[in-house]
Amino acid sequence: MSAAQPHARYLPYIVAANFFMEYLDTTVIATALPSMARTFSVGPNALNLGMTTYMLALAVFIPVSG
Repeated sequence: MSAAQPHARYLPYIVAANFFMEYLDTTVIATALPSMARTFSVGPNALNLGMTTYMLALAVFIPVSG
């Protein structure tokens, strides 16, 4: 570890926390999907496109924001 990068040892923990939050977010949305479908008076399959779009947006914008 060089003196120029004293915080580099924290990078794996930051990445792991980011992945955890992403998976947690996806799990919450997948669990709430039937309730959201009832609220919008549509079938759960109709909201599947929204969840897929959300996942693709995460996959694109998380690395870009880094």
